[in-house]
Amino acid sequence: MKILSCLNVKVLLTISCILTGLISFAQNHSFKEHLDSLSAFKVFYFTQQRPDQLRGIDTGIHNIEEYNFIQKEEAEYFNLGNVGTAAYSQKFNPITEAGFQSGLHPYDLYYIGFDSIKYFECARPYTHLQMNLGLRQELNFSGDHAQNLGSHFKLGIHFNRIFSVGYYQRQKAVVNNVSAYIEYHTKNKRVSTQFSFIYNSARTEENLGLAEDFVNNPRSLVNKQEIDVNALNAENYYRNIHARLSQKIGFGYPYTVSVDTFTIQKYQSLYEFEFVTGIGRDRNKFLDQQPDSLLYGIFYSGFDSAWFYYQNRATHNEVWLRFTGFKKQNAQAGIPLNFIAGTGLVYDNFEIDQNTTGVTTNVLAWKAYLRSNAIKLSPLQYNAEAAVFLTGYNQGDVQAKAAVGYTFKKRGAILAQAHWSLKEPEFLQYRFVNNSTIYQNDFTKSSTLHVSLDWQYKF
Repeated sequence: MKILSCLNVKVLLTISCILTGLISFAQNHSFKEHLDSLSAFKVFYFTQQRPDQLRGIDTGIHNIEEYNFIQKEEAEYFNLGNVGTAAYSQKFNPITEAGFQSGLHPYDLYYIGFDSIKYFECARPYTHLQMNLGLRQELNFSGDHAQNLGSHFKLGIHFNRIFSVGYYQRQKAVVNNVSAYIEYHTKNKRVSTQFSFIYNSARTEENLGLAEDFVNNPRSLVNKQEIDVNALNAENYYRNIHARLSQKIGFGYPYTVSVDTFTIQKYQSLYEFEFVTGIGRDRNKFLDQQPDSLLYGIFYSGFDSAWFYYQNRATHNEVWLRFTGFKKQNAQAGIPLNFIAGTGLVYDNFEIDQNTTGVTTNVLAWKAYLRSNAIKLSPLQYNAEAAVFLTGYNQGDVQAKAAVGYTFKKRGAILAQAHWSLKEPEFLQYRFVNNSTIYQNDFTKSSTLHVSLDWQYKF
């Protein structure tokens, strides 16, 4: 009855949220205005990495009863038995990104980063809510909302919540994700200021595995008894909070567009300068209040608890100069070219605490990219990126990416990619063998090459 009661409450909440979203979508606009402005219903989004590539909203409902936001059209992943717990890909998928890495990746699958925030383009308020419920009180609740505030401001918010209790003792997982942004731009959109925010947290109970060999001793299964686990008071808590402020200014020329009897002043940016600054903190805490020293072995710490603590406080700064991919055209909008380029410097300061030891490092990197322009609508797409790390923990790290794709009229699309990196060990790998608070950059770097070829064909 308890589960049924919870389900009834959640169903009512779902209906209420859907109605609220519909009201939000239709607010302050007459039916006639909607009929006369069908284009106002179109909603697009782009990501930080590809602002030139507008993507439409997926309105399909196929397999919606099975969907959760971490499912992707890629290799399957393996977790600890229920969604929300630590997970990794079943395909060999090495971390090839150069730069500072903490070494803690069990919840990467669930987390939102700045490069995955969806920035919406919509003429009317847009709201999307989705809720999936399970018979054991499992919950997957997510939503998006975006709208314009007048003619100069845009805002958007995304959230996701996962709740699952698992099948054995101490498997409960709660994952929360929030991303939000607000943007101001001048009337001709030459200058813009944007504030972005992300919050990720994962709190999971840990049982450290089953205490009984139920494969060779099926007694528990036959008698339908709950199988004992190795830990009853262990918990993992991950959390990261980051905020960034960016300022962009374009350099180009003004032009006018006539619409009916009106003349609209616009600005075509040929080059763009951007400055980004931000702060953030990542934290991981594991605590077992009744540890078994035999179970933990060399990782056992203390007489009344086994614990691990990691915290990383960071300040972030970027400076970029970009060519926007347009050729000047007198008194008109620029002609799109299949060519976009940019170069910049990225600086990060990390103050790291692991258990009782503190380390500080300053990482400076030069980055550049060259890629095709999605606005050109060319069947040829390409991308090339490079990064060299000049100072700090990752001094000497190098990264290079290349991708070439082509879309055929009747033969589908083909994409070839290569990614090579030379990188320093992740921080926890280094700390496992060295407790010094001064990093000498004397570890052997690992070299990784990842090559793929993908062909898609629709029948």
